[in-house]
Amino acid sequence: MTTTTRIAIFARSPMAGATKTRLAPAIGAEGAALLHRAFLGDLLTRAQSLPRVSVELWLAGDVDRAWEATLRRGFGSLTIHRQGAGDLGERIVEACVADGDRSTLVVGSDAPTLPEAYLLDALRALRNHDTVLGPTADGGYYLVGVRQGWARRSPRDDDAVPAAQGDPVGWERLFRSLSQVRWSTARALVDTAAGFVRERLSCAFLPPWYDVDTPADLALLAAHLAIRPEAAPDTAKVLTEVLKTKGF
Repeated sequence: MTTTTRIAIFARSPMAGATKTRLAPAIGAEGAALLHRAFLGDLLTRAQSLPRVSVELWLAGDVDRAWEATLRRGFGSLTIHRQGAGDLGERIVEACVADGDRSTLVVGSDAPTLPEAYLLDALRALRNHDTVLGPTADGGYYLVGVRQGWARRSPRDDDAVPAAQGDPVGWERLFRSLSQVRWSTARALVDTAAGFVRERLSCAFLPPWYDVDTPADLALLAAHLAIRPEAAPDTAKVLTEVLKTKGF
């Protein structure tokens, strides 16, 4: 089946002490890693259910190779990449230009209950906009998307060129638009939107959704899944088990 869009999920391997560290005081390092593994399972399942979409996992940091092998068995069509060096903006650009012939959604791994409808809305938005953003309440975003037409090669290659002659959007403009973003702060969304305006890239906004980074976020997730466990089945199961072991 020909795919028209890529979904690149950015994540770390779910290793105790290396992932979801802000949740560790509440549920322990091992519990945080188990929960992150469930987050990824739910996100990958949801993304792979979409029509005409190829799903990729872009991993940062150390890799748990046994877990990676399990992923490959469970998600047969999944492509796994290593994130390169540089800040988050540089890594987003690298993922977007890895295949310049298709539109790309870069999705974080902290929103396991992100509705399928939001992903579909993002894909539709790229028919008429250069970019799309999905805001979170903390000033960041759970998703950024760019329309097709990017360079095929990495911006680290000196001879990378736009994929189409005269294409009004290329990796250079995306790179510049993200170069002044204050990552991991409450200004990340505002800075990104300002960069798009500066580079004259049209941008659509999705409805806000919540990330799960802190114990307070975890309480919101637990309340949500108590009502609608089908929103993230793997996460609901693991969260129940983790909270039970911690006496909640």
